Amino acid sequence: NDTLISPIYQDLRRIAPITVFIGTRDIMLADCRKLKNLSASLPTVFTYREFKGMFHHWMYFDFPEGRMARKMIFDHMKLKPSEFELAMQKSEFEW
Repeated sequence: NDTLISPIYQDLRRIAPITVFIGTRDIMLADCRKLKNLSASLPTVFTYREFKGMFHHWMYFDFPEGRMARKMIFDHMKLKPSEFELAMQKSEFEW
């Protein structure tokens, strides 16, 4: 139940933008799905990518799914901030 351990115990309206890459064989899958469901009804910037059959840290391995996940991560890092993120940075967004 510790907010320092898992964001599912935090007020998600006050959390930084999150991108989750999770595999269906990852021990953290249940909490990641819960986080996805919690964030769906809140004004959050949340991106969720679930990979069938993948285990914890699969994106570090040199096989097709790992290469795909790394490309998605690198491409995501190159994106310009959304209007929502810009508003948060400028403190124009009211919590």
